[in-house]
Amino acid sequence: MTMVAIAILALIFVIGTCSAASSCSVCGTVKPTPTIPPTIYKSCGPANGGTFASQPSTSLLCASGYRAGIIGEQKINGYTVLFWGCNPYSTRGGKTPSVCSCRIGTEKPVAINGVCGSAIQSMIMPGLPAPTQNLCTSGTNSKVVKKTDRYGFSWYEWGCLGQNGGTSCICKTRAVR
Repeated sequence: MTMVAIAILALIFVIGTCSAASSCSVCGTVKPTPTIPPTIYKSCGPANGGTFASQPSTSLLCASGYRAGIIGEQKINGYTVLFWGCNPYSTRGGKTPSVCSCRIGTEKPVAINGVCGSAIQSMIMPGLPAPTQNLCTSGTNSKVVKKTDRYGFSWYEWGCLGQNGGTSCICKTRAVR
C-alpha cells in the first residue's frame, strides 16, 4: 500500500471513533493527522505477516490497546490477503493507527511449461558425446537418449518436463547419418 492509502485508512479509523469528547472539533470533521510511514507496525498483532489456513482470531489482529477493523481482502498468488487496521482506543502515549495484513490459504505454484533449449540445434557427429548443456530453457530435462532409425540416421532425444502442472515437450538434435 502506498503512504497515501495508509493515511486515508488512518483517517477512516479516526472518523469512525469520533465522539463529542474526542479530538474532533465537530464529530465527523477530523483534524489533519500526520502521514503514517509504512514502517510503523507496533499496533499490529501477531497475525501480521503470517500465513493461516483460515481467518485468524480477532485477538491476534491487533496489539493490546488497539481494536481491529477489517478493510478488505485481495487475491495474490493463490492466497487471499486480508487487510485490517489497528486503531488505538486512545491516542495517549503516541499511539498511532496501522494497516496490517496476513495471508489466508495455500500458495498455488505457478505452472512452468517445458521448453527445448539451444541444444536442439546441435548436429551429432560420430564420436561426439551427447549434449549435456542448454537442454531446456524452462522445465526439467529428462535423460538424453541416442536414437537411430532403420535408415541409419542418428540423433539425441530428451524431454523438457513441465512443472506444477505445466506442459512437457520432446526435444531432438538434428539427425545425421
